[in-house]
Amino acid sequence: MIILCIGQAGCQIGEQIIEQEAKFNPSSGYYSALFVDVDNKIINVLNESKVVSKFVKKVNLIKGDSGCLDKFTKKDKTEKFIQNILDHLRDEIIQQNNDCCKFFSFGF
Repeated sequence: MIILCIGQAGCQIGEQIIEQEAKFNPSSGYYSALFVDVDNKIINVLNESKVVSKFVKKVNLIKGDSGCLDKFTKKDKTEKFIQNILDHLRDEIIQQNNDCCKFFSFGF
């Protein structure tokens, strides 16, 4: 199962999703998480997270900045940033050979 979390709030929502899934569906095993850091705070969330360390086997972190999500002033940069996220996600799906059960957690 792959979980994509964008932004600090998105990561916190993602943690809740992982925790709930682990509680109600323990046979699903470990998760692969792709965290997108848009405010340079997510690394702290990951370091402090008991949920991530307990249930997430593989963590990928994409570094970005909040300005690259401003589609009105930086459209090209935004599209490239989103494409980067999708490329990472596609690679992750191919590696796991499993394209089901993906959760997307956005919290800008």
